[in-house]
Amino acid sequence: GHTFNYCNYLETVKLPSRLTVLEKGTFRYAGSDEMSITIEGETPRLTTIGEECFYGSSLVSFNVPKSVRNLAPATDAVTGEIYDRLGIGEDAFYGNYDTLTSLTFELGGKDDLTIGTGAIKNCDLLTSIELPARLASYTCYTGEVIDGLQGGKSVFEETDGLVSIFVEDGGKNYVDIDGVLFNGDLTELVAYPASKTGAF
Repeated sequence: GHTFNYCNYLETVKLPSRLTVLEKGTFRYAGSDEMSITIEGETPRLTTIGEECFYGSSLVSFNVPKSVRNLAPATDAVTGEIYDRLGIGEDAFYGNYDTLTSLTFELGGKDDLTIGTGAIKNCDLLTSIELPARLASYTCYTGEVIDGLQGGKSVFEETDGLVSIFVEDGGKNYVDIDGVLFNGDLTELVAYPASKTGAF
């Protein structure tokens, strides 16, 4: 992890399609005024965007391929530590408050995906997002079960420019009504976009 941590002059990064994991803090506080990151090839193999991967970076946009998914907890071969493997870890895009304008999920995937708490927190220029239908809970190595959006609205906390949160058609655990996020059976309002106006 932390491969490009504090690499302040990064402007353009092209990731190989064979890359499977972006470790914790890979691009933490990285980038010049605007940083562009793309994945080459038509069939990316990326499965994991780790905790704090783009924390505080100058990332402008990112396309999350449908290959990103939850994996079973694993054991570190060196330390012996057991760790969880959410598709998108806690605070993954946290703090891209004045650069990130687009976070796009490739739709149509089938594998379960969980997004960690604070993952899209404090991204003020993000106005709209469409979440994939495959959001689902994750069973941690401790036995704790966390929701598809860990902590619910805390995933989007302090993302003050957000007007709409949409969900791909066919979602079982989350749906939206006019860009407002609910749980699948409409018994809980999960997140109301901070900049949404008008009657609802």
